[in-house]
Amino acid sequence: MKKRLFFTFLLLMLILGISNLIIAEDRISNETSAGNLTISTDPILITKFFPKEVKLGDVQLNMQIQNNLNETLDNIAIFIFGRGFSTYEIIPAEKLGPGERDYIFINGNFRESGNIILRIKINNEVFYENISVIDVAPKSTDNPELIKKAILINLSLELDNLKKNYASLELELSGKKEDGYDISGIKLEELKKYIRETESGIIIEDINSAKTNLKLAQEEYIYQKEKLDNAKIIPIIAKIKENALLISTIIGAILAFFALSEVLKRQTKNAAKTITPILRPLIKNRFKKKNKK
Repeated sequence: MKKRLFFTFLLLMLILGISNLIIAEDRISNETSAGNLTISTDPILITKFFPKEVKLGDVQLNMQIQNNLNETLDNIAIFIFGRGFSTYEIIPAEKLGPGERDYIFINGNFRESGNIILRIKINNEVFYENISVIDVAPKSTDNPELIKKAILINLSLELDNLKKNYASLELELSGKKEDGYDISGIKLEELKKYIRETESGIIIEDINSAKTNLKLAQEEYIYQKEKLDNAKIIPIIAKIKENALLISTIIGAILAFFALSEVLKRQTKNAAKTITPILRPLIKNRFKKKNKK
């Protein structure tokens, strides 16, 4: 009797175990089927976005997107906005087929630190990404001398760059003059003066004077460069008129010289006619006295 009850108990446990196993397999099968049939309703997804932590200043952000549509996406437009963030280059995916993924590279600059929420617009879809911006700039020592030297160094670098631009401007001016351009309105004297005064301010460490003159020099350079870029070739008629005036001036000078020569010749002849009657008796008397001796 005990053996029969024991075997009956074992049979019931075996039946329960098999039933649980069948139920578990059905559940797994249903979940797998449901997972395979799940399709995102979003036409585009951001599958990856990194780095999530960057330093203040210039950065490169990398973003992977996926096309969930049954058609190819062309001309994918991307815009990114965020507090203190500006983009200066976005390298998008040119084409994205159904189900395909590709990377997009964003080069930009963070001007503010902290937790920044970026608003990303891809075609008509909008996404949000959090990014932590860390300020790692060294703390100021508040040393007036060091600050002053740093300012003077920056001014010297800017001045050197302006001098190079000035040298190029002089070469361009000379070239356009030889090519027949009208450069009469281009004057570099003021620019030279501002450059010299900027250099003098840096040497004597007069920051205010150096800054002021450097600003004036940069503005004067831009003004003269624009005039040179817009210079026109002198028309042929104007050249002929200019040369005709020069030639007429030279001819006038030559004629005046000949006229003066004629006047001098006439005066010489008149003087000779006047002096000859006076000198002739004197010369004769002189010769007579010599002969007598």
